[in-house]
Amino acid sequence: MKTILAFTMILTTLFLSESVAQDGKMKSDENKMTKQVAMSIHEAQNIITDYLNLKDALVSTNGELASTAAGKMLTTIGRNKSDLLDKIRFDVEHIAGTKDVSHQRDHFSSLSDNLYLFAKEIGPINSPLYYQYCPMATQGEGAYWLSANKEIKNPYFGDKMLRCGSTKETIYENNDHE
Repeated sequence: MKTILAFTMILTTLFLSESVAQDGKMKSDENKMTKQVAMSIHEAQNIITDYLNLKDALVSTNGELASTAAGKMLTTIGRNKSDLLDKIRFDVEHIAGTKDVSHQRDHFSSLSDNLYLFAKEIGPINSPLYYQYCPMATQGEGAYWLSANKEIKNPYFGDKMLRCGSTKETIYENNDHE
């Protein structure tokens, strides 16, 4: 009888230990923090949403709206710190600080490169993102951007070459909202 009781206690202890470990993992997943950027998924989603609004302003070749969208993005980034967010913040500050669309587009290229890394880092959000590329942007060097839509709307040329580009990657393609 003592052997059965001891065996039962050992199994119970092992089961509870595994449950605690699994519960800790689940809580960790729910409050996922990026490796380079410590913030909630909700905060990260808001940064991506602000970026997409900025991109749409550049598609419309509207420097004033792009400046306003970049200002909102700066507010969303807030005081969050990381090397990657510092790079993002640098370009967003330059875009917010001018209404010159040409200068905004220059910074949008490196902003997009860094936001791509940010999006890959944070993992799935509420909807898929499309990593798109125009070979003629940045004086023929080519440049990327992120979009919430598969349809190409080029932020580097606006209505001059609105459809120039292609989708190179779908981020979060297994998401149910696609």
